[in-house]
Amino acid sequence: MSQDDLELYPIDRVLFVGPLEDALPLAEKAKQAGHTPTLLLSASEIEQGRSLTKIRILDEEEHAGDQDYDIAFECYTTDLQSKLEALQYLEDALPGETPIITLTLTSSLCDLTSDAIAAERFVGVSLLPPFSETVIAEVMTLPETDSTMRATAVSLLESLGLKLAAVGDAPAGVLVRTVCCLVNEAFHALQEGVAPREEIDIAMKLGVNYPHGPLHWGERIGLARVEAVMDALFNWFHEERYRATPSLRRAAR
Repeated sequence: MSQDDLELYPIDRVLFVGPLEDALPLAEKAKQAGHTPTLLLSASEIEQGRSLTKIRILDEEEHAGDQDYDIAFECYTTDLQSKLEALQYLEDALPGETPIITLTLTSSLCDLTSDAIAAERFVGVSLLPPFSETVIAEVMTLPETDSTMRATAVSLLESLGLKLAAVGDAPAGVLVRTVCCLVNEAFHALQEGVAPREEIDIAMKLGVNYPHGPLHWGERIGLARVEAVMDALFNWFHEERYRATPSLRRAAR
């Protein structure tokens, strides 16, 4: 069944859950697209969020289940414990017909939903940070994923101006995986004294027409995120090529 054959409900209210740094850029894209976004932040970030945006922020005493949301978007990248807690909260708080999108940069969709009551309502998405500049979304599903849930998630992502690609279920998809491996390899070259930092970036940027040199690119993504992606890939594939280099770990600290 194609997406055109599905009867989709209009997407208005979108709930974004996660750290302010990651959730806010996506919420702002949703607002620009004509949706009504709400941010669910940790208690420590609520006041900062209010000072940065006019997008509605869920107060600590409020419950997500008190509002009718058309879809939820969970945005944690490196904090796996908070991610799992957020997914469990969303599944419990929102009606069963509400789709839940989860970022799969550092975990596979099957791992994230292993304890879910209704895994069919979850859709995985891999986006390359920074999310304010991301242009493509890689969509991951499970065999049990409900086709209407997927179609609703796809509809939201397309409304945010993102191009879509369907990929298999594994941490980081294709783009994030490839770029983070490139960053890691550049740190290998730096660690081995092949060239100074600036020369490594110039060689790769000019030699293969990348938008950024790999070391600078890693800083834009966030080195802690790059390290977390490499660890996730190593744990998933158990191959040495995915082992984070010590120089990357030091820089991420």
